[in-house]
Amino acid sequence: MIKKVDGIDFILSGHHHWLYTDVAKINNTYYAEPGSYTTHVGLANLYFRNGKVAAVGWSLHKTTDRSKQDKAVAEVADAYHAIALEKGKEVIGSSIVQLNGVRSQVRSKETNLADLIADAMRQEGGADIALLNGGGIRESIPKGEINLYDVGKPLPFVNSLMVVEVQGDRIYDALERGLREWPNGASNGGFLQVSGIAYEIDGSKPAGKRLVRVNKDGQPLDKNKVFKVATNDYLVNGGDNFEEFKDAKLISRGGLLRDVLAAYMKRNGTVSQETDGRIKIVNERYK
Repeated sequence: MIKKVDGIDFILSGHHHWLYTDVAKINNTYYAEPGSYTTHVGLANLYFRNGKVAAVGWSLHKTTDRSKQDKAVAEVADAYHAIALEKGKEVIGSSIVQLNGVRSQVRSKETNLADLIADAMRQEGGADIALLNGGGIRESIPKGEINLYDVGKPLPFVNSLMVVEVQGDRIYDALERGLREWPNGASNGGFLQVSGIAYEIDGSKPAGKRLVRVNKDGQPLDKNKVFKVATNDYLVNGGDNFEEFKDAKLISRGGLLRDVLAAYMKRNGTVSQETDGRIKIVNERYK
């Protein structure tokens, strides 16, 4: 945005989880970010000369001092926090294997946790296919007993299930879009995890040409056929720059993905999810 839009004095960024110890500058615009998860407060002092920013002072502050918090608000927050913690203890199933939600892996290859979530979305939505952005998965789930709190940790966002009608050619385009930064597992949150289809990646090809094939039920996915696709509101609304769902016909809206996964696990009890080859990588150059 800075490169395309002049006249912005300062951008206080978010989302990337980067802790800037000093401001950065592109063209005439300064920018910085104070980390993530409210660990720091960033203070920017803008110094103007003749109506334009001449310099920016940037400092970071971190404290555990809560003496200035509003006591009445804190009491309300603490009460609901206690309710949430108690409800989160409800056991909804178990797993005999660790469910892999490692950031770099859910954004670059198939994992068993991503498969589990995508399968839950497809079943809950009564869909032909499920597509899930790997960046929406933030943690693994250890093997053993699983409660609601465990399910919420890898799915911390308020993303909800949506089922839309999408033509096959757009599914190909969406999968290719998800490979634009592959194999970078740090920033490629748009990498698509799937259910109901399998696809193959050629690791030696450049962006835009990495998708080799897409199969459904052992046959090439029909580009002219319309499919019911279970996904989330983030992607439907253009998250991660996806445009393929913009004009898709909405079939249904569902609950939060964490609730969809919890309900799926309640129905199935103990899971032993393993990857099944639904995302295959050939000619891989980087591990």
